[in-house]
Order: sequence, then C-alpha cells, then structure tokens
Amino acid sequence: MTAYIVLFFLLMVVLVWFLVRDKLSQKTIIVYLSWWTLWLVISTLNPFGMFPVANRVYLLLLLNVFMFTLGFVLYGQIRRRQKGRLLENGTFKRTVLNNSMFKLVLIVLLAAVGYLFFKYLAILNLKGAAGGRTTLFEVGELFLNKYEIFFYGLAIKPFAEVLAVVFICLLIFKRKPLILTLCSAFIFIYGAIGSGRMYYASIVIFLGYVLYLKKQILSTGIFELQPVKKATHEGAKRKFLLGVLLLLVVLLMAFITAQRLGYSGSKGEVLLSGGREFFKQSVWYMTGSFRALDYALAQDYAGMTGYFHGRATFAGFDGLVKIVVHGLGGTYESANNVIVPMIQETFLISPEIHYNFAYTNVLVHYLDFGIWGVAILPFLFGLFSRSMYCKFKETPTFPLLALIVCLFFSMMITVFKWPYQFSNEVIVMVALYLWHWITTKSIKKLKKC
Repeated sequence: MTAYIVLFFLLMVVLVWFLVRDKLSQKTIIVYLSWWTLWLVISTLNPFGMFPVANRVYLLLLLNVFMFTLGFVLYGQIRRRQKGRLLENGTFKRTVLNNSMFKLVLIVLLAAVGYLFFKYLAILNLKGAAGGRTTLFEVGELFLNKYEIFFYGLAIKPFAEVLAVVFICLLIFKRKPLILTLCSAFIFIYGAIGSGRMYYASIVIFLGYVLYLKKQILSTGIFELQPVKKATHEGAKRKFLLGVLLLLVVLLMAFITAQRLGYSGSKGEVLLSGGREFFKQSVWYMTGSFRALDYALAQDYAGMTGYFHGRATFAGFDGLVKIVVHGLGGTYESANNVIVPMIQETFLISPEIHYNFAYTNVLVHYLDFGIWGVAILPFLFGLFSRSMYCKFKETPTFPLLALIVCLFFSMMITVFKWPYQFSNEVIVMVALYLWHWITTKSIKKLKKC
C-alpha cells in the first residue's frame, strides 16, 4: 500500500502542476497533498506497534484526498479570472493597527481570559493538570453557568484563533510593540488554560504557512510593503528570532506534555522526557485517527446512528441551531449529541495505546451519506476552499488573509479530525468573511459618494 500511496501523490502533484496556475493556490494544495501523504506513509509502517489499517480504509482516505483536490483544481478552471485590486480599507494598518474596535475587543477579552486563568491556577493546585483540564467542558469550578461556557466557546476561542494570525503578521511584517505585547499576553494566557497543545501547534503552522507564502502575500499590498530583498544581516536576525520562537513553542509543548503525565525531576530531564513523549504522541494522534476510522467502520457506526444527511459535516452550524432553539424554550437534538458520546469511548490502537475522539474528516462525511458522502462533501470543501483563495487574489484584505490561513489549518487538520464539527470554527469562518464583506462594502459606499 505504501507504494500505491506514493504513486497517488506523484500523480496528483502532476495534475496540480499543470492545472493550478496561480502560485498561492498551487503551493497550498501541494502542501496539503504532501501532508496527507506523509502521515499515510508513516501509518503503513505501523509505528510503535500500532495495529495495521485495512486497505479499504486507505482507499477511502485516498478517495477523500482525491475529491478535495479535484474540487480545488476544478474551481480554478471554471471561475472567470479577474484582475486583483488593492483595497485601502482592507490593509493590515486599517483593519488592525488603526482599528479602535479591534483593540477594545482585544483588551476586554484579555481581561476575561486573565480572570479565567487565575481561577484555573487555583483549580490546578487542587486537581492537577488532568483534573483541571476537565473543568473546561462543564459547569463547575471554572465556569459558573452555561452562559460562561458559551462565552468562552463562541467568543474567546474564535477570537484566539484570529489573534494568532494577527500575532504572526505582527512578527513578520509590522512590529508594533504595544499591540504585539497585548497579543502575546493573550496567546500565552489563553493557551495555558486547559494546558492544550493544539493551539500552540496551530500557531507554528500559521507561522510556517505565512513565511512559505510571504512573497505572494506581500505582492497583494495589504501590508503596504514591497517584496524586496533585505540586507543579509537583517534577514539572518529575523530568521534567528523566528527560530527562537519556534524553539520556545516546542519546549512549551514538551513541558505541557510532561506536566500532564506528572513527570518529575530536574527541569532538563522533565523537558527531555516531555519532548520524547510529545513526539510519540504526535505520531499516535496523526496516525491513530486512521485506525479510529477503521474501528468505526468495523463497528458500523453509521448503522448504529443512521445517516445524518449533512448534519454531521455541518455539525458546527447544527450546534448553533441547538443553542438558539433551546434559548427560545424549545428542544433540539444536534448531531453532536449523538456523535460525540460515541467517539469519546476509548479503544486500543495497539496492545498498549488507548485512543478516542479523532477519526479524520472522513467519518463525519461517511455518517452523512456513506461512501457518497466521502466523495461529494470533500469535493464541495475543495470548491469552497479554492473560492476563498481566488477571492483573496481578486480583493485582498487582511480579514480574508486571516480566513485563508485558518482555512489552510483546517485543511491540514482533516488528517486528525473535521474542524467544522464544532461551532467555534464555524464562527471563525463566518466572522472573518463578514469582516471582509463589511470592509469591501464600506469601500463601495465611499466610491459612490
């Protein structure tokens, strides 16, 4: 199967190379294909004694990747190309640096996460890292009522993701000490609540992606900088600082891993043990999802739940519908009410490794329409993704840049899970697109005047 996966990757890269002409989209889809291929190949080696995955599951995963790529490629062929134009109101300076509303929201939410952080520290002293993390999902010590949970999940979490993009752009393009300090404080405090590693990992991916596309991003003009070559010493200094940032994030994730597992000893030993365990867990998580999908198909999850006809894939929207209906005094069972308890049950992916929760994006598509869902829904996701990249090329604004950076992370994380199963990710996409729309709308009004 390994050879077939590599051959599939090479054929898809050739297809992309000939049919995707704009560099922004081409480089993005090649990274997507490379990422999926990497973890599929590693999975076929059954690392750390993990159980092998059935060939039919690999074929289903390849169908998912193929259909997403096909949708991504075809959208560029059918869309009428338009010449890009710079929108002055959409620059980073106008939308972030000189935006009083953005700064006000940042200060208010920073105060909110600061308050939660000090409460969380008190909980850690009593329950430890593992016990403290569970308080994020229930009313109790950290959240006094369901409204605080809603505020955290539907306001703070989406804002944290957008702010990560702002933070990266401040580091790379526009260094403003005050706002950079506020962003850094928010990111550190938010990431410390719950001792989660995924948020820090997303920042690393955001950083790598923006650096990877730096030339294409600068050419849009939203940072009002030209993509010119810098002095050697200045470029070396920037690379050194970014390298230090990456090292700090890796050490932080190693420390969080060690803290969760209760490692003790000298700081060096704790970090070394945490680093080794973090590496192993990364492989477990990213290839364990394939085994989880195999398990779900073998246990016939779709037969147990019945098909959801789109509500599983769009469970993030479905969850918002539930909140509204319940707020109006009605009753509504969302798709996640059925799916989440089922995927939280643990099972073995090796003689020693227990696993749950993450089944790749394929499971939710399969729960919607069976194999037809795996063919159609990734294709539609590919169409949507490319449409956002085309829109960014035509009307570049910072909100739309943040959207495609977050979208890229969503594409990468499909190896692990389907991000739009959760309402906070849906809110990120909708909010960023509305921000872009409002920005372009205000420009049109100015032109009419």
